[in-house]
Amino acid sequence: MGLELSLVTADEVYHDKDGILFEETGVIVTTPPSSKVNTPENVDAETVKVFCHNECVIPMQHIGSDGQELEYKCDAEPGQCLHFETCPQYRFLPMDSGLFQRMPFSSKGIEYAHEIRKNCERPFNLLKNQAGLEKIRVRSQHATMTRCTFATIAILLIKIAGKRKKRKIAKEPMYLLERCANM
Repeated sequence: MGLELSLVTADEVYHDKDGILFEETGVIVTTPPSSKVNTPENVDAETVKVFCHNECVIPMQHIGSDGQELEYKCDAEPGQCLHFETCPQYRFLPMDSGLFQRMPFSSKGIEYAHEIRKNCERPFNLLKNQAGLEKIRVRSQHATMTRCTFATIAILLIKIAGKRKKRKIAKEPMYLLERCANM
């Protein structure tokens, strides 16, 4: 189509768990963080700031990944850290479906990207609900669009049939007798 993609936001079921999509296309799939995934030690769950150890007060900076783990380095200025002598000054966190996906949830703009997805999918969800398809799970865009199209056609046909109903005429016995007498 000529579109260059680098980030796709999706529901949790579409998470690129094995990294194949990223390896083949370079596109990062990000999903809302799963609440089932535990936050690693020495990470503030609210701010998603990573610390080297439990005595560290200076957040670390995300510098990249090797495909399986995210790498963080100490962001302390020289002389700022009391543990400089004993601290390794780097840390690796395994990728998960929680806050530490290929693009960590603390990355700039990631929450905004998820908000855009929510707003874009609202009209589609309204169509699904109108057509009675909200409980149907499909794995592809084509299958979803096919089901929505057939459901919409069915709804339109039902409405058309309702408008074309013939009105019942009340037949009174006297009217029928007069009509027969005039023949």
